[in-house]
Amino acid sequence: MANTKYKSKRRNLTKARINKKRRAYTRKQYGGNLHKKVWCFWLGDTPMSEQREKCLQSIRDTIGVEVVLITDDSLNSYIKPEYPLHEAYQYLSGTHKCDYIRGYFMLHYGGGYTDIKLTSESWEKYFTMLENEPNLWAIGYKEIGEYGVAPAINNEALTAKMKENYTKLIGNCAYIFKPNTPFTKEWVAEVNTQLDKHLSELKVHPASNPRDKKGENGSLYPLHWTEILGSIFHPLAYKYSDHISTVLPPPQFTGYL
Repeated sequence: MANTKYKSKRRNLTKARINKKRRAYTRKQYGGNLHKKVWCFWLGDTPMSEQREKCLQSIRDTIGVEVVLITDDSLNSYIKPEYPLHEAYQYLSGTHKCDYIRGYFMLHYGGGYTDIKLTSESWEKYFTMLENEPNLWAIGYKEIGEYGVAPAINNEALTAKMKENYTKLIGNCAYIFKPNTPFTKEWVAEVNTQLDKHLSELKVHPASNPRDKKGENGSLYPLHWTEILGSIFHPLAYKYSDHISTVLPPPQFTGYL
Protein backbone atom coordinates (compact mmCIF):
# COMPACT_ATOMS: atom_id res chain seq x y z
CA MET A 1 0.00 0.00 0.00
CA ALA A 2 2.81 2.38 0.96
CA ASN A 3 4.63 1.52 -2.27
CA THR A 4 1.49 2.38 -4.30
CA LYS A 5 1.21 5.75 -2.56
CA TYR A 6 4.89 6.43 -3.27
CA LYS A 7 4.46 5.64 -6.97
CA SER A 8 1.38 7.84 -7.19
CA LYS A 9 3.19 10.73 -5.50
CA ARG A 10 6.16 10.27 -7.82
CA ARG A 11 3.90 10.33 -10.89
CA ASN A 12 2.27 13.55 -9.68
CA LEU A 13 5.67 15.18 -9.08
CA THR A 14 6.85 14.12 -12.53
CA LYS A 15 3.70 15.55 -14.12
CA ALA A 16 4.15 18.82 -12.22
CA ARG A 17 7.78 19.09 -13.40
CA ILE A 18 6.73 18.46 -17.01
CA ASN A 19 4.04 21.15 -16.82
CA LYS A 20 6.53 23.57 -15.26
CA LYS A 21 8.98 22.94 -18.10
CA ARG A 22 6.20 23.44 -20.66
CA ARG A 23 5.26 26.77 -19.12
CA ALA A 24 8.92 27.86 -19.07
CA TYR A 25 9.25 26.85 -22.74
CA THR A 26 6.15 28.84 -23.63
CA ARG A 27 7.50 31.95 -21.86
CA LYS A 28 10.85 31.64 -23.64
CA GLN A 29 9.30 30.95 -27.06
CA TYR A 30 6.70 33.73 -27.00
CA GLY A 31 8.52 36.40 -25.06
CA GLY A 32 6.63 36.49 -21.79
CA ASN A 33 4.01 35.02 -19.52
CA LEU A 34 0.50 34.27 -20.72
CA HIS A 35 -1.53 37.00 -19.04
CA LYS A 36 -4.27 35.31 -17.05
CA LYS A 37 -6.67 38.13 -17.84
CA VAL A 38 -9.62 38.70 -20.10
CA TRP A 39 -9.62 42.01 -21.95
CA CYS A 40 -12.82 43.79 -22.94
CA PHE A 41 -12.91 47.00 -24.97
CA TRP A 42 -15.36 49.88 -25.08
CA LEU A 43 -13.94 52.69 -27.19
CA GLY A 44 -15.45 55.85 -28.64
CA ASP A 45 -18.00 58.35 -27.36
CA THR A 46 -21.05 56.07 -27.17
CA PRO A 47 -21.93 55.21 -23.56
CA MET A 48 -22.41 51.57 -22.63
CA SER A 49 -26.09 50.59 -22.51
CA GLU A 50 -27.71 49.11 -19.43
CA GLN A 51 -27.84 45.72 -21.15
CA ARG A 52 -24.13 45.87 -22.02
CA GLU A 53 -23.41 46.73 -18.38
CA LYS A 54 -25.29 43.57 -17.38
CA CYS A 55 -23.28 41.55 -19.92
CA LEU A 56 -20.02 42.93 -18.54
CA GLN A 57 -21.07 41.98 -15.02
CA SER A 58 -21.93 38.46 -16.19
CA ILE A 59 -18.39 38.15 -17.58
CA ARG A 60 -16.86 39.31 -14.31
CA ASP A 61 -19.09 36.99 -12.28
CA THR A 62 -18.51 33.91 -14.42
CA ILE A 63 -15.25 33.84 -16.33
CA GLY A 64 -13.01 32.92 -13.40
CA VAL A 65 -10.04 35.24 -14.09
CA GLU A 66 -9.39 38.97 -13.86
CA VAL A 67 -11.44 41.03 -16.32
CA VAL A 68 -9.97 44.34 -17.53
CA LEU A 69 -12.17 46.85 -19.34
CA ILE A 70 -10.16 49.10 -21.65
CA THR A 71 -11.72 52.48 -22.45
CA ASP A 72 -10.41 55.64 -24.09
CA ASP A 73 -9.37 56.85 -20.64
CA SER A 74 -7.18 53.83 -19.87
CA LEU A 75 -5.95 52.77 -23.32
CA ASN A 76 -2.81 54.93 -23.47
CA SER A 77 -1.33 53.28 -20.39
CA TYR A 78 -1.22 49.99 -22.31
CA ILE A 79 0.27 51.31 -25.56
CA LYS A 80 3.95 50.42 -25.78
CA PRO A 81 6.13 53.41 -26.74
CA GLU A 82 8.02 51.30 -29.27
CA TYR A 83 4.71 50.18 -30.85
CA PRO A 84 2.51 53.29 -31.13
CA LEU A 85 -1.01 53.18 -32.50
CA HIS A 86 -1.33 53.44 -36.26
CA GLU A 87 -1.90 57.01 -37.48
CA ALA A 88 -5.26 55.91 -38.91
CA TYR A 89 -6.59 54.85 -35.50
CA GLN A 90 -8.02 58.29 -34.73
CA TYR A 91 -10.21 58.18 -37.85
CA LEU A 92 -11.76 54.75 -37.23
CA SER A 93 -15.29 53.97 -36.10
CA GLY A 94 -15.76 52.78 -32.53
CA THR A 95 -16.24 49.23 -33.82
CA HIS A 96 -13.10 49.34 -35.95
CA LYS A 97 -11.11 50.84 -33.08
CA CYS A 98 -12.03 47.79 -31.01
CA ASP A 99 -11.13 45.53 -33.94
CA TYR A 100 -7.72 47.16 -34.19
CA ILE A 101 -7.03 47.15 -30.45
CA ARG A 102 -7.87 43.50 -29.85
CA GLY A 103 -5.20 42.47 -32.36
CA TYR A 104 -2.73 44.86 -30.71
CA PHE A 105 -3.43 43.34 -27.28
CA MET A 106 -3.29 39.72 -28.47
CA LEU A 107 0.12 40.41 -30.03
CA HIS A 108 1.74 42.38 -27.22
CA TYR A 109 -0.03 41.01 -24.13
CA GLY A 110 -1.89 37.85 -25.02
CA GLY A 111 -4.55 36.56 -22.66
CA GLY A 112 -8.27 36.39 -23.26
CA TYR A 113 -10.63 38.58 -25.21
CA THR A 114 -14.40 38.55 -25.28
CA ASP A 115 -17.08 40.77 -26.74
CA ILE A 116 -19.25 42.30 -24.04
CA LYS A 117 -21.91 39.62 -24.26
CA LEU A 118 -23.42 37.22 -21.73
CA THR A 119 -20.98 34.51 -20.64
CA SER A 120 -21.96 31.24 -18.98
CA GLU A 121 -18.76 29.32 -18.14
CA SER A 122 -15.40 29.82 -16.42
CA TRP A 123 -12.31 30.04 -18.63
CA GLU A 124 -9.79 28.98 -15.96
CA LYS A 125 -9.22 25.51 -17.37
CA TYR A 126 -8.74 26.88 -20.88
CA PHE A 127 -5.99 29.23 -19.71
CA THR A 128 -4.30 26.27 -18.03
CA MET A 129 -4.68 24.18 -21.18
CA LEU A 130 -3.12 26.88 -23.35
CA GLU A 131 -0.27 27.49 -20.94
CA ASN A 132 0.61 23.78 -20.75
CA GLU A 133 0.61 23.02 -24.49
CA PRO A 134 3.68 24.41 -26.31
CA ASN A 135 2.23 23.66 -29.75
CA LEU A 136 -1.01 25.50 -29.01
CA TRP A 137 -1.16 29.23 -29.78
CA ALA A 138 -4.82 29.99 -29.22
CA ILE A 139 -8.12 28.61 -27.96
CA GLY A 140 -11.45 29.84 -29.31
CA TYR A 141 -14.94 28.63 -30.04
CA LYS A 142 -15.75 26.81 -33.26
CA GLU A 143 -17.11 29.15 -35.93
CA ILE A 144 -20.90 28.83 -35.91
CA GLY A 145 -21.39 28.20 -39.63
CA GLU A 146 -20.16 29.06 -43.09
CA TYR A 147 -22.29 32.22 -42.96
CA GLY A 148 -20.04 33.41 -40.12
CA VAL A 149 -16.89 33.26 -42.25
CA ALA A 150 -15.57 36.67 -43.29
CA PRO A 151 -14.46 37.03 -46.92
CA ALA A 152 -10.70 36.95 -47.48
CA ILE A 153 -9.38 40.16 -49.02
CA ASN A 154 -9.25 39.80 -52.83
CA ASN A 155 -9.25 36.00 -52.63
CA GLU A 156 -12.52 34.29 -53.55
CA ALA A 157 -10.89 30.85 -53.75
CA LEU A 158 -9.64 31.08 -50.16
CA THR A 159 -13.04 32.33 -49.00
CA ALA A 160 -14.69 29.28 -50.58
CA LYS A 161 -12.18 26.92 -48.90
CA MET A 162 -12.75 28.53 -45.52
CA LYS A 163 -16.51 28.17 -45.85
CA GLU A 164 -16.11 24.49 -46.74
CA ASN A 165 -13.89 24.03 -43.68
CA TYR A 166 -15.50 26.47 -41.26
CA THR A 167 -15.25 23.95 -38.40
CA LYS A 168 -11.47 24.49 -38.44
CA LEU A 169 -11.94 28.20 -37.75
CA ILE A 170 -12.51 30.04 -34.49
CA GLY A 171 -14.99 32.88 -34.18
CA ASN A 172 -14.09 36.51 -33.54
CA CYS A 173 -16.15 37.14 -30.42
CA ALA A 174 -14.06 35.31 -27.80
CA TYR A 175 -10.65 33.64 -27.56
CA ILE A 176 -7.40 33.29 -25.63
CA PHE A 177 -4.02 33.86 -27.30
CA LYS A 178 -0.40 33.51 -26.38
CA PRO A 179 1.48 36.74 -27.15
CA ASN A 180 3.98 37.14 -29.97
CA THR A 181 2.99 34.10 -32.01
CA PRO A 182 3.32 33.98 -35.81
CA PHE A 183 -0.48 34.27 -35.93
CA THR A 184 -0.65 37.50 -33.92
CA LYS A 185 2.38 39.01 -35.67
CA GLU A 186 0.86 38.43 -39.11
CA TRP A 187 -2.54 39.61 -37.88
CA VAL A 188 -1.29 43.01 -36.77
CA ALA A 189 1.04 43.40 -39.76
CA GLU A 190 -1.85 42.86 -42.19
CA VAL A 191 -4.13 45.24 -40.27
CA ASN A 192 -1.41 47.89 -40.55
CA THR A 193 -1.10 47.19 -44.28
CA GLN A 194 -4.81 47.79 -44.78
CA LEU A 195 -4.73 50.99 -42.72
CA ASP A 196 -1.72 52.23 -44.68
CA LYS A 197 -3.72 51.67 -47.87
CA HIS A 198 -6.75 53.61 -46.64
CA LEU A 199 -5.04 56.34 -44.59
CA SER A 200 -5.46 59.18 -47.07
CA GLU A 201 -9.16 58.34 -47.57
CA LEU A 202 -9.73 58.04 -43.82
CA LYS A 203 -8.34 61.53 -43.27
CA VAL A 204 -10.92 62.91 -45.69
CA HIS A 205 -13.79 60.62 -44.70
CA PRO A 206 -13.38 59.56 -41.05
CA ALA A 207 -16.08 57.49 -39.37
CA SER A 208 -19.31 59.39 -38.75
CA ASN A 209 -20.81 56.91 -36.27
CA PRO A 210 -19.64 53.98 -34.09
CA ARG A 211 -20.80 51.33 -36.61
CA ASP A 212 -19.91 53.17 -39.82
CA LYS A 213 -18.90 51.08 -42.84
CA LYS A 214 -18.25 51.64 -46.51
CA GLY A 215 -21.31 52.35 -48.61
CA GLU A 216 -23.93 52.15 -45.85
CA ASN A 217 -26.47 54.96 -46.27
CA GLY A 218 -24.11 56.58 -48.74
CA SER A 219 -21.16 56.59 -46.34
CA LEU A 220 -17.79 57.48 -47.89
CA TYR A 221 -15.93 55.94 -44.96
CA PRO A 222 -13.50 53.61 -46.80
CA LEU A 223 -13.50 50.47 -44.63
CA HIS A 224 -15.77 47.47 -45.11
CA TRP A 225 -17.24 45.97 -41.92
CA THR A 226 -14.83 42.99 -41.72
CA GLU A 227 -11.83 44.57 -43.42
CA ILE A 228 -9.51 44.94 -40.41
CA LEU A 229 -10.68 41.96 -38.40
CA GLY A 230 -12.59 38.99 -39.83
CA SER A 231 -11.15 39.26 -43.34
CA ILE A 232 -7.67 39.00 -41.84
CA PHE A 233 -8.37 36.84 -38.78
CA HIS A 234 -10.20 33.98 -40.51
CA PRO A 235 -7.55 33.33 -43.20
CA LEU A 236 -4.93 33.18 -40.45
CA ALA A 237 -7.08 30.87 -38.33
CA TYR A 238 -7.38 28.60 -41.37
CA LYS A 239 -3.64 28.78 -42.08
CA TYR A 240 -2.65 28.00 -38.49
CA SER A 241 -5.52 25.68 -37.55
CA ASP A 242 -3.05 23.03 -36.31
CA HIS A 243 -2.04 25.44 -33.55
CA ILE A 244 -5.57 26.35 -32.46
CA SER A 245 -8.13 24.57 -30.30
CA THR A 246 -11.86 25.14 -30.80
CA VAL A 247 -13.07 24.04 -27.33
CA LEU A 248 -13.77 27.45 -25.76
CA PRO A 249 -17.47 28.03 -25.00
CA PRO A 250 -18.94 30.83 -27.13
CA PRO A 251 -20.63 33.88 -25.64
CA GLN A 252 -24.37 34.33 -26.03
CA PHE A 253 -25.13 35.93 -29.38
CA THR A 254 -28.45 37.49 -28.33
CA GLY A 255 -29.58 39.86 -25.60
CA TYR A 256 -26.63 42.23 -25.60
CA LEU A 257 -27.88 45.34 -27.43
